[in-house]
Amino acid sequence: MTAGPGDAGERPAAARRLRIYYVANVRLPSERANACQIFAQCDALLARGHEVRLLAPRRRNRFSLADAEIARYYGLRAAPLLTRLFTIDLIEAFPPRLQRAPFVLQALTFAWAARRRLREDGAAVVYTRDPWALYFLARARDAPWRLFYEAHDLPGRAGQRRRLLDALERSAGVVAITRGLRADLVAGGARAADIEVLEDGFDPARFAALLDREAARARLGLDAARPLAVYAGHLFAWKGADTLVRAAALSSRFDVLLVGGRPDDRQRIEALARGLGARNVRLVPPVEPGRVPLFLAAADALVLPNSGRVAISARYTSPLKLFEYMAAGRPIVASDLPSLREVLDESTAFFVAPDDPEALRRGIERCLDAAPAAASAARRARERAVKYTWDARAERLERFLVARVPGGEGRL
Repeated sequence: MTAGPGDAGERPAAARRLRIYYVANVRLPSERANACQIFAQCDALLARGHEVRLLAPRRRNRFSLADAEIARYYGLRAAPLLTRLFTIDLIEAFPPRLQRAPFVLQALTFAWAARRRLREDGAAVVYTRDPWALYFLARARDAPWRLFYEAHDLPGRAGQRRRLLDALERSAGVVAITRGLRADLVAGGARAADIEVLEDGFDPARFAALLDREAARARLGLDAARPLAVYAGHLFAWKGADTLVRAAALSSRFDVLLVGGRPDDRQRIEALARGLGARNVRLVPPVEPGRVPLFLAAADALVLPNSGRVAISARYTSPLKLFEYMAAGRPIVASDLPSLREVLDESTAFFVAPDDPEALRRGIERCLDAAPAAASAARRARERAVKYTWDARAERLERFLVARVPGGEGRL
């Protein structure tokens, strides 16, 4: 795949260099997609000449990766300045059903520490995707910063939604990752003019020297002849991996390879496959982000089996895997959902009814049987992917931020 703007070479000149504080209440580094997304967006903003300071909580972290290895692991051109702040982290001291209170305590103590640090530094541009940090920072009196929020979901409870919308009114701007999410924010009372839709993205450098199907399978030790459907990412229920396993159990024509997932989710999926007698399902533990394209290249079909039962999947998700699937140039089989149709259409994917294993089985087999049409759809998806690089997203984000920060504020 050809490199997109800002992938290499000269650093593009920013409209105005900003000092941006990204407040991220997540474990960093981690195996989660949110860490990949945060680091990738910070890297793209740095590449445009902005100074990016990443504030994260000091938490227990079983993801073993030294800070010096962050840039290599995530494929970053330059790691942002990462500062870990005080937080009371008791979440994992409790069983999952009792973690709500310690989670709120952790979120609020981190937000307090972030606010204190931002005041000390005289921060002018603050960006976050954490609703608790948003609540806390939006209510700060005489705050020296312009606050921006990146929305990935909407709270399910009415009271939480009201708090979110109240905080958004006090913010300088909102980024929504799908048009469906923007529409629901506006329906709840947010100002449409304050919301910019910016889908997630991918790193084209990882796909610049993509192996062909046969070479990828040889590298991975996979059967060269057996039709293969690949899923890469987390195995949460709303992402539909269970539906994919059930579809595999209904067919002897193809194998399924699932790459990623937390240990507990992999155990759940493995137990499901055993219970169904689905011997054509294989799971691979998470791999470094830079190795994911190798698994995608080995596929005859790449599967997005998202559930339609929850809004985060049906209307709000902008999956990183979607854009990597497109960049890989392999045929895509996807649940027919509004969130995915914001990027894909019939010319770039094979759509199936969500949450229906039989429909998914038929869709995968239809993709395998329609080789010319599948190749054409994959080619068009790859051509469309150039719109969704992290650098392209950063350029649009930069315009949005600069337009809402007064001329003298946030400038380096």
